[in-house]
Amino acid sequence: MRFLWPLCIVLACLCSACNPAESPVVAIVGAQQITAAALRTAVEGASAAQYVDRAENELFPRGPATDKYQYLQPLIDRGLLLLAARDRGLHAAETASDDSLIAVLQKKISTTRVPLSAVELRHYYNDHPEQFYDEAAQGLQPYAQAAAEVRVRVEHQWADADLQHLLPGLRAQRAAEVEVFPQQLEQALADTLVERKNVERGALLSRRGGVFLKQGRLRKALAVLARAAVYAPALAQTHLYTGLAHARLQQNEQALSSFERAIALDPDLPDLYYALGSALQMLNRPAEAVIRFEQAIERKADQPHYHFHLGEAHRALANFDRALVAYGATVALDPGYVEARYRQSDLSGRNGDLDGAAAGFESVLAMEPKYAAALIDLARIYGKQQRHVEAVSALEEALVLDPTNHTVYNLLGQAQAQAGQRDRADASLAAFERLSAAERHYTQGIRNAQQRYWDRAAALLNRAIAIDSSHVQARIRLAMVHLYRNTPAKGILALEQAVGLDPDNVEAHCLLGEAYSSTGRPDSARHFFARALALDSTSVRARYGRAKAAFQAGDSAAAIAGLHQALAINPDHAESHYLLAAAFMRLRQFDRAARSFQSCLEIDPDHLEARYGQGVLLRRYGDADRARGIFVDMLKRNPDHLKAQEQLSQLEREQ
Repeated sequence: MRFLWPLCIVLACLCSACNPAESPVVAIVGAQQITAAALRTAVEGASAAQYVDRAENELFPRGPATDKYQYLQPLIDRGLLLLAARDRGLHAAETASDDSLIAVLQKKISTTRVPLSAVELRHYYNDHPEQFYDEAAQGLQPYAQAAAEVRVRVEHQWADADLQHLLPGLRAQRAAEVEVFPQQLEQALADTLVERKNVERGALLSRRGGVFLKQGRLRKALAVLARAAVYAPALAQTHLYTGLAHARLQQNEQALSSFERAIALDPDLPDLYYALGSALQMLNRPAEAVIRFEQAIERKADQPHYHFHLGEAHRALANFDRALVAYGATVALDPGYVEARYRQSDLSGRNGDLDGAAAGFESVLAMEPKYAAALIDLARIYGKQQRHVEAVSALEEALVLDPTNHTVYNLLGQAQAQAGQRDRADASLAAFERLSAAERHYTQGIRNAQQRYWDRAAALLNRAIAIDSSHVQARIRLAMVHLYRNTPAKGILALEQAVGLDPDNVEAHCLLGEAYSSTGRPDSARHFFARALALDSTSVRARYGRAKAAFQAGDSAAAIAGLHQALAINPDHAESHYLLAAAFMRLRQFDRAARSFQSCLEIDPDHLEARYGQGVLLRRYGDADRARGIFVDMLKRNPDHLKAQEQLSQLEREQ
């Protein structure tokens, strides 16, 4: 029973023989008293991990709380479980201790468990990497070493879930038998003790959020870091991690606010100024970014990326001389910094130093031969130096890397003409005219599609295809327009043509699967998702799509297996969590469904259907007040949600 605190800590908390004169009573559960001294002992002895694990193990976790009642709730819950056990007549000689009595209660209410599959074990490990994080090594345990511990953790979690199912109903049914004395509770726990425990909890959550950030689990990181900031708002590390997560999600305004808060808390940390400068740069505020990058360099001058981004900010301000100095400092610190060498070469060419620019671009290509932009710019420099044959050679290499780039065809035609290759020049310039016209119609078609002008979008995309019949992306976007217009037959035809042109196009296969799935043909959908997975076994879209098709066909077991595979690749795929919950609901595995709904909401707090599912389960477990709150909130967001209206009406009739 991991979510209940150790017996040695709480045994004294439920002792009716305690003398209130020696230690005031802060709460009563039935005939059991919880004293101030016992509560203090429990709080002092509990680690931050115990508080956090208890919250995470709840089927329906509440928002982060910092009041003193949260420290009392575990002891009240334990008292309620003891009352329930005694009401069921489980108290006997073999259950003399409170722990053994609760163990018997747990056994009596335990449901039959399906053995954990290897995929479920991996999924749990991926969803809780912080539990296997070795701070000393700054890394994660290899899965092979952690697998045994994972199994034990999950089995404990499932066992605890049985008691957790019981608690919401007990809290509602036996509320009259629980009395809390607010004044005594306030006095029992010193503010300094509560603050220290909150800071410990916030620091632990901050480290866990950092693990998710390190793994690229940005939504999960933000959910954990938001809780960390509630408990320990003055921890600069939390705000730094939060800003980095927002920045990587391109939520630059939120990132800016977090970095500014972190700097206010720790003004000597150079990375904070660099991070803030990067956010300002993304918000197109280069003048302010320059100030922040310079502040970072003042504190730590040996970081090449600080100098590079300072150069980028100066370049955005057209301060080319200062940018060139910054790029030079970057290369001096790190001669292998390819992007800095590229920028340095570009500015040298702008300043008229053609030889220096050519040498710079050549050094970039020596380090990274497939750098297409460097090949194109080098060709331009060669052209200015009258080295037309070499320009042709560089542009032909660029075309190998990007064969549909119409700009390269234009430059190539001009270089071939200067080199006396008239026939080849005419062919290149003709290709430029054809591809640029097709690209122009394609781009306009995409813009119209984004504005939902479906007819105009379809017409423009069809023109692009008429000009360039090999334009695969135009066929794919045309198919998407047809699917949005609810003309799936035309969409499927366009996708089949795209697959014919590019049999290895994973996106086209996935879209075909989704089109067949939306038209009620799950078998055909599964076929195309399987083909997509044969091309790319790591495609979450294909694994999710195949699982959804299995769910539509009524094969919940196959759907669950496929969703676990999708989540093993991307543990933050919200729709996979939601569909997993729906599959568990169908199989009446409600504890698993609750956890999957919660996982979905951690990643996407605005997912209304997951919120609805959580409300249904809360109602099932007897927590009518919280269920009502969920449905009321849903109807504020979407007044036309019929199922939420129906649930709320039923709750009102039952009141």
